[in-house]
Amino acid sequence: MPPDKKITSSLNPNQEMTVTLRNAAISYSFGNKSLLFRLFPSLNPH
Repeated sequence: MPPDKKITSSLNPNQEMTVTLRNAAISYSFGNKSLLFRLFPSLNPH
């Protein structure tokens, strides 16, 4: 089993989904920082 598969399978489905959504939000937010802060208020420096 490849290492990345092992790491992924060691996460529970909720953690996996959270990571996926966070990565997608971060990628998208490069063009829209306010979106990232709306999804993840704790990252907002203010």
